[in-house]
Amino acid sequence: FSPDGSRLVTGIGQGSEDGALWDTNSGARIADLPGERWGFIRNGTCLLTYARLDVRFTVRVRDAASGSLLQETLLEEGARAHAIDEVGEHLLVSSRNENGDPIASIHDMETGKPLCALDGWFQGAGDRSPSESNIITFTMRRQFNYLQGKGSAFSPDGALLVAGRGKEARVWDVKSGLLTATLAGHTGRVRGVCFSPDGMLIATYSENGSIGIWRASTGANIRIVELTGIENVEHRFSPDGRWLLAAGKFPIEFSGRTLMTSMKDRGAAAVSPDGTMVATSGNQARILIEEVGTGRILGEWRDETDPDLTIGRCAGFSGDGTRLATRHPDGAVRVWDRASGSLILDIPGGENEGIDGLAQLDYHGRR
Repeated sequence: FSPDGSRLVTGIGQGSEDGALWDTNSGARIADLPGERWGFIRNGTCLLTYARLDVRFTVRVRDAASGSLLQETLLEEGARAHAIDEVGEHLLVSSRNENGDPIASIHDMETGKPLCALDGWFQGAGDRSPSESNIITFTMRRQFNYLQGKGSAFSPDGALLVAGRGKEARVWDVKSGLLTATLAGHTGRVRGVCFSPDGMLIATYSENGSIGIWRASTGANIRIVELTGIENVEHRFSPDGRWLLAAGKFPIEFSGRTLMTSMKDRGAAAVSPDGTMVATSGNQARILIEEVGTGRILGEWRDETDPDLTIGRCAGFSGDGTRLATRHPDGAVRVWDRASGSLILDIPGGENEGIDGLAQLDYHGRR
């Protein structure tokens, strides 16, 4: 959804890379997005899309109201876009030089031209691309999950960029391209990075499950937490930046005190926009809502609509925290009243069976 809930972008068809832009009031299909990945930028007034054209990739900016194309940047052959800042001004692009070594630069979205090369991007054979995929990491302040860890990320104010490089992460000044800090201490390859909402802290996670917390300005390490037996860690800060949700299971306060441990062996977690509640799903299709910091149970119910009692994944709260969306292995999406646990909306899987998509609610939970 766009921040005001008036527009929606979706995928079209199982296994397809095509998308569409919709008017949520009328249901009208405004524009087709062939082969494009997407995300809203510039406070929801524009839609940025990313698509492959033969052997090259293109980055397009569209008007969110009409879907019309405003500008387009065609990347050089072999180049990949990895992250864009919140206002849609700067783009991280990686490629290779004439020697075959990885290089990266910051591009201006208005002109499509590179502004500066990133100093120290490649320092040896251990360095790898900041993302295994070609999907751009979007930074959207109004959505809590904008800080979900990816391989690279701009700071909320757009002044810094952090990217995983081998077993460390590096921080650059966006205007100059100068390397300002190296975040070293992980024993496995860094797979994800993110900034806290105020841009003061950086969180990193590695392939062996460790989580690192660092000062963005100096690169000083605050702590590294080893989460044994956990792979493919997701991590995100709370809106106030006080705690971190790691792997959807273990919120950790920076003082080192574990806030909640009762979330073990559950499905992926969703966090309320105010950061006070965490919803998880677990055995016997049980959905649980707990208060962050105390673990006090605020709501609990079982998904009786699920005949096989499979675990649905808590996909997200509405912006006001009153409703919760879950998605299920058969493609179904369900919306629940957070206070009572009553089922508000049940969208069967049907043709969507097998699609591993996310459900998202608009701010008021009405769409």
